[in-house]
Amino acid sequence: MATDRLAPESLGRGLSLYNTGGSIGATIGFICTGYAAQALGTTFTLIGGALLPLMAIILLIPVKRVSRMAKQSMDTAHIVQPVGKAPTAAMNKKVRRR
Repeated sequence: MATDRLAPESLGRGLSLYNTGGSIGATIGFICTGYAAQALGTTFTLIGGALLPLMAIILLIPVKRVSRMAKQSMDTAHIVQPVGKAPTAAMNKKVRRR
């Protein structure tokens, strides 16, 4: 994913930042979980941690619906012929190759 979005000259720095992001996120998560367990208690912290993936799933429902609608619109798209020209056999061959 990162190699598709980064320019070749900034690939080294971009990949190192991308790979470091997971470690930084884990460190922040462990620290916040420790504070929450001390302040709120272990049971409430674990219930809150279990609710986070459920909230993420709920947030993904509209994304899946939009991607399904986009796919349907791509499937129903028609190729527009130039104005004033009737479709020929050569045009049909070009369309089939795509």
